[in-house]
Amino acid sequence: NVGELVMIRDDNLLYMKGDVIQPMVGRGRWLLVDLESNAPAAAPFKSLASGQNDISMALYYLYGITGDVDASDGETIGGQPTTHYEMEIDLEGARDTIPEERAEALEDLIASLRTGGIDRSLDGEVWVGADGIVQRLRYTYRLGPEQGMGALTTVIDFSDFGAPLDLGIPRDDDVVPVEDAAPQ
Repeated sequence: NVGELVMIRDDNLLYMKGDVIQPMVGRGRWLLVDLESNAPAAAPFKSLASGQNDISMALYYLYGITGDVDASDGETIGGQPTTHYEMEIDLEGARDTIPEERAEALEDLIASLRTGGIDRSLDGEVWVGADGIVQRLRYTYRLGPEQGMGALTTVIDFSDFGAPLDLGIPRDDDVVPVEDAAPQ
């Protein structure tokens, strides 16, 4: 269990903070990785912004829904009452229905999961507001023997639709570039 890992992606910059990062940068500090860097220290972190962590693909997973979808009253998220849906998702099955402009990204995602020994079928949950807008997604991936079995859960909350985006980029003095971090 690596605990919670917070990631902020700003174009080609990836900021990370959490228990697994703390030994490298110190308590309360963020690790900064330039995803376009050729520095050897950056290489192990580049995959964290791709594959199942590519936030731009999260809604497209829903194209792979298989079987029945269970609906129930959801919680209130951001002041919006929701309906909660639970379903099985087969990412490989989404190939035939995903918009063509996202097909290559889906193929890359599937390949990274396969290489990582992660099942391409996952459990999905979505909370949809009365306005029809997705408020939250939760995906649970089943890990293979190479990752110690178990599961990996990703939760994505959506909010402030139409408002200017504030990523909450950490201050420069709270950031340690990966090249300056303590090796692991």
